[in-house]
Amino acid sequence: QTDAYDLDSELAYWLGVAGGSAMLALLLYPLRKRLDRYLPLGRLRYWFSGHMVLGIAGPVLILLHCKLSLGSLNAKVAFWSMVVVASSGIVGRFLYAQLHRGLYGRQRSAGELRSEAAAALEAAAPMLDQHSRAHAALAAFARLAADTGRRGLAAPWQQLSLPWQARSTWKICVADVLRNHGRVDPADLQRLTTLLQQYLQAACAAARFGAVERLFSLWHVAHLPLVLILALTAGFHVLAVHMY
Repeated sequence: QTDAYDLDSELAYWLGVAGGSAMLALLLYPLRKRLDRYLPLGRLRYWFSGHMVLGIAGPVLILLHCKLSLGSLNAKVAFWSMVVVASSGIVGRFLYAQLHRGLYGRQRSAGELRSEAAAALEAAAPMLDQHSRAHAALAAFARLAADTGRRGLAAPWQQLSLPWQARSTWKICVADVLRNHGRVDPADLQRLTTLLQQYLQAACAAARFGAVERLFSLWHVAHLPLVLILALTAGFHVLAVHMY
């Protein structure tokens, strides 16, 4: 009995056609962005959503098409080009989320994040009166965050370690409040911890904003050429399959 899902079967062939078409359709989103001024074709957010869906569906269909069995050299090149592009897309999605509010939200700014941090800290300040260790920890963290923001990509270890420093600062502040007050009203403690979390998260986001913005710019430069390389290698693979 013939295996219905053999690599040479009709099902595998059409899975490859569907996956390749989905990957080719990824080029429609950057094209749509460049034509927006001259030929508006629907809201960009829906195109972006479709771009991400195709970016997931295409590789999945190709994986089903080849069953991780890479025979010829052109098949290997096309497959690994797809892996590189898909990985690049995941990185881009992560960087995008750091710079925007939600999936379709507007882009934030470092100044806006610093304002959010200042507002949260100002709201928490009355609850931190007479807590010298908490004040010292927050001041040290503020200096570290400011220095990290100034240095940007020149201080990768500081960028990576800043969230851990924020967590340590949060623990010091909460422990200082509990030690000096003994019994603290649960509602007040909850409000304080929430405000401290908001401050520390906004301060971290502001500190890494410049570095993430730069990385996102570099990612844009690299991603489209990778997609074009994938289109060429996939096209050569399709041509080779039909010729031989």
